This record gives sequence, C-alpha cells and structure tokens, in this order.
Amino acid sequence: MTDLERPLERLLNEHDHERTRSETARHLGDRQSRAQRDRPDQDDDGDSGQRERRFVPAEVSVDAVGGTNAFVQQRVRAERADSRRKEPHRHAESVALRVVRNPADILTDPPPPAADERIVYGPEPLQFADVRNADGETLALVLHGGSWKATYNLTHLAHLCILLGENGVPTLNVEYRRVGDPGGGWPGSLHDVLLAVQRAQTLARRLVLVGHSAGGHLALLAAKRTGIPVVALAAVCDPPTWENDAVAAFFARESPTPEASPLAQAPAGVRTIVIHGTADDVVPFEQSQRYAQAAGDEATLRPLGGARHFEPIDPQSSEVRVTLDAVRELVG
Repeated sequence: MTDLERPLERLLNEHDHERTRSETARHLGDRQSRAQRDRPDQDDDGDSGQRERRFVPAEVSVDAVGGTNAFVQQRVRAERADSRRKEPHRHAESVALRVVRNPADILTDPPPPAADERIVYGPEPLQFADVRNADGETLALVLHGGSWKATYNLTHLAHLCILLGENGVPTLNVEYRRVGDPGGGWPGSLHDVLLAVQRAQTLARRLVLVGHSAGGHLALLAAKRTGIPVVALAAVCDPPTWENDAVAAFFARESPTPEASPLAQAPAGVRTIVIHGTADDVVPFEQSQRYAQAAGDEATLRPLGGARHFEPIDPQSSEVRVTLDAVRELVG
C-alpha cells in the first residue's frame, strides 16, 4: 500500500464507522417512539400501571392470559359468540307482515296434489268432478265460486276438499260451465250442478251440498230442487240485490227471476247452515242474514265476526273450523 493510499483508506473507514453510528441511533430512536406510542397514557398522578389494571379483572393476572391485548381479544371473541346465540331484533310490524296471510291468496295458491279420480257427469267438456277419499257412504258436493265466471275454476277449492278429507269427509269437487263457456250462465250452470248431483247419488248414500260465493248460490238452488242439506259459504243469496256486474253477465242482461233467487224461494225445505263473514266486502253479510230470516227454523246463520270473503274456505284461516264443523254436522 502506498503512502497515498493509506490516508485514503483511513478516511473511508472513518466514514463507514460514522454511518454505522448514525443508523444505530436512528433505529434506537424508532424503537423508543414506538414504545411511547404503545404505552398507556399516564393518569394525572403519573400512575400508568393503575390505568392498565382497569382492563384486567382482579382475579386474572396479565401474564396468565398473555397480556392485556390477549385479554381484550378473548372478551371480543366471547361477545361475538354470545351475539350469535341471541335472536336478532325484529320490528313488530315487520314480523306481522311476514306471518299474516290474506285469505284471498287461496285464488292464486299453487295447485294441490291431484285428486284420487276425475269422473264425468255429462257429455260437455267441463262437466267433470274430482273425487277424494270416497267411502261409498257419505259425500260432500263442493261448488266453487268466482262470480260464475270462466276465469275461476275448481282448483282453488281443492285445498278445502283436502282439508275436509283429512277430517273424515269425502268430497266431490264439481266443475261446471260458467259465463264465457259455451252453455254457461243462467240456467246452464245450475243445470250442470243438478247433473252432478245425480251422478253423486250413484257414489254415496248420504250427500251434502257445500258452495262458496256464486257456488253457494247454485248450492242453495240445488238444495231446493233435490232435498239435499246445504252449507252455504258467503253465498249470493239474492242476485237481484247484489250490486255486482257479474249478475248482469250471468243472467245475460236480463232481470233475475224468482226461480234464480234462493231468498225468493226460501224456505228450501232442507237443513241449511249459512256461514258468512261480517266484514265481507265482496258479497255483503246482509245476503246471508236476510236468507236465514226468510228460511226460518230450518236455517242456521253462523256469522264470522270481522271475517271477509275467503276465510270460510281458506285452510290456513281459523274461521275454516266453522265450515268443517258445519259440513260434518250435516253429513253425519
């Protein structure tokens, strides 16, 4: 090494040493800054240990649970687990909206399972009926409503037929021609029902007619003509006083004659149970009320307080029990 190289090497060594000292001081300062940030603030009296002990129960040592951070994490996990076990809060109105059913939904509910057998009672395509749980002894002829219109068919009343079968009552769910079908309307719809009665008499010894709304109108008329007891559900008992456009369509714009009004023909000469919701906004409760008064002792009016039009046929309503009891009473 030359005389010129030795001073240069000494200067380089001194520079490296100074740089090492600077980096060491900087790292030490960083550690101290982090320690100050992580250290709990001191109380006014300077006792930082007292503040730290507030996070830890007296019976648990910091060392035993791995320090303050471990204890806090343990508490967070416990609270999360506890919250998962609790039922979530639900506003009372939102719960009510989920559980309250509109009985009118029976019109659009999915179709129920198929009947045991479908029979025909006449030569026309719509002169058929579905049989469920036939036993050869009793049979309820069920007539659906729908303002006598072809828009509605026997499907929605099949749910009631299934419920009747589960309670020991065999059923014949009758389809018939309606307004919009060839031959439907007055008097063709009633003619179909009378044909269905004749067919049912070959299937069982004891019969009962069960009709809802416009089907109740047909059931009451059929009862008068056949002597079969009847359960009328929210029935149109007096078409001339029912303020509904369906009346004009059913009677082809003619005024209904007394032969077409169960009220005008009361009493029918058979045991009759009329069931009607007092808040019915489709067929007024007054229709059944007036019929029961005209029919006298042979008719029993069973009001459904506060109920509307579809509760008597909706298996999910509490009022349907009144229907079940009435049918079993007359069929037995």
